[in-house]
Amino acid sequence: MFKDKLTEDLKAAMKAGDVQKRDVLRMLQSAIKNKEIEKREPLTEEELQKVVAKEIKNRKKAIELFKQG
Repeated sequence: MFKDKLTEDLKAAMKAGDVQKRDVLRMLQSAIKNKEIEKREPLTEEELQKVVAKEIKNRKKAIELFKQG
């Protein structure tokens, strides 16, 4: 399952000392958890993919705005 893989990747990043990857995975887990709380039930794989896509889009937009500013 996707959430299990996320958790495994987070643990690996923490052990490797990869701060950037660790922070990204934590933000992603947080976004998923918030969506589950909003929905009040676990997300399907399709809904998980939508959350991930939305977060990617948000980060790309933030990067563009930062470069413009």
